[in-house]
Amino acid sequence: MEYVSSDADRHICPGVFVAVAGPSGGGKDSILQRAKQALAGDPAFLFSRRYVTRPAGQDEDNDALTLPQYAKMIASGNFALAWDAHGLRYAIPAQADQEIMAGRVVIANLSRTAMETARNRYRTCKLVLIDAPPDVRAARLAGRSRETTQEIVGRLARTPPDFDPGLAELVIDNSGALETAANQFIAFLRSLRVG
Repeated sequence: MEYVSSDADRHICPGVFVAVAGPSGGGKDSILQRAKQALAGDPAFLFSRRYVTRPAGQDEDNDALTLPQYAKMIASGNFALAWDAHGLRYAIPAQADQEIMAGRVVIANLSRTAMETARNRYRTCKLVLIDAPPDVRAARLAGRSRETTQEIVGRLARTPPDFDPGLAELVIDNSGALETAANQFIAFLRSLRVG
């Protein structure tokens, strides 16, 4: 289930929403952390935090919520985007909308299942797809010790039916050096600066 806080404010602009998506274990969080460090202090960019109904992992920039807290925030209109995946609930704070209206580039780790909603919401929405071969992803998922073997198998097999990877403006193969993948992402973000 995907959620948009208000259908009345679709096509939010003039800024850019950058959705970073890809299969579990692709290394999205690691690349996001590198980019956030590289662009720290540049007011043109905001790396949006993400709400998740589980405790944040070591390499994640998430805020943990309980299900009742999440439901209360949905009802109060505190989210720009929200979705369900892997038995959990996720959301991007409403601040993302305000920053895009102010002309900034907002970058968020987004589920592939929420991509269509994001494209409908933001006038300029860019998809960056981060991936790695299945064996690399399997090793990364096992290494973070967050899921059971059965959950890892489920994550590796997950392919959202309505997601078109051909819509990505940038595809990053994150199976090699993290610095190479991160630099590719950072260069892409700098190219999106508004104004």
